[in-house]
Amino acid sequence: MVPPLVSLIGHPNRELAVEIWWIFTFLTAKEDISVQQFLDMGLTKRVAAAAETTFNPRDVSSIPLVRALGNLSSGPENWMDFIIAEPAIINCLMACTDQDTTNRAIMKETTWVLANLLGGTEHQRRSMLNTNVIESILSVFYCDYFDAQRESVFALSHACHSIEVVMRFIGEGAEDLLLQLIQFLRIPDEEVRASSLEIISALIFASPDTKNEVLRLCINLDLLDTLENSQYGPAGDERLKQTVSTLIGELDAFDDDGI
Repeated sequence: MVPPLVSLIGHPNRELAVEIWWIFTFLTAKEDISVQQFLDMGLTKRVAAAAETTFNPRDVSSIPLVRALGNLSSGPENWMDFIIAEPAIINCLMACTDQDTTNRAIMKETTWVLANLLGGTEHQRRSMLNTNVIESILSVFYCDYFDAQRESVFALSHACHSIEVVMRFIGEGAEDLLLQLIQFLRIPDEEVRASSLEIISALIFASPDTKNEVLRLCINLDLLDTLENSQYGPAGDERLKQTVSTLIGELDAFDDDGI
């Protein structure tokens, strides 16, 4: 039996549906046994139906439905399985990365959900990579709204745990990607900088056959100067500093060799 609250998620009266979405936003904000029960009783199937009917990516009032999905994708790993199992939800999320048809706040929340799903288990990440999620994330990565771009950097850093994704970026020409990542390194946001460095490192160390090609691009795009002028907060992340030091060493060696 479907609980009345769950059955109202896709109610044709949008005002009522939005109020129900807000309720689920609050309910899913904590790892409670009731959330698992709702999932077992078809919560995500009802969300999938709402995604195809009452959800409107242009309307900021749609935020609670996306935020509820974000809460679920931040919870136990099996909660993410329920989301990934619904193609209508994934397709809706990917469609919400188009800044021409989506409210900016919704695009940011949507990218957060996609980043969480890509940061799940290896199986969950592969399931997501079998969709067009990379194209969707890249459209946000190159948009002009930093709050959404920020989430896209985290999403790409998770995606780059797959060597196939990294080699695809190199094969398609990594210059634009590297240029944007280097720009992010100049922003005083250590989480974004750390994730940007993870992606850059993944590109450089992906394969001995492509390493010099990527290093050459990095030199031409002034990555070395950017890293040498890096500034850290009072509690600067030691791992971040170590990554910067490693990359400076690689770039210096490449530059000195004049390859």
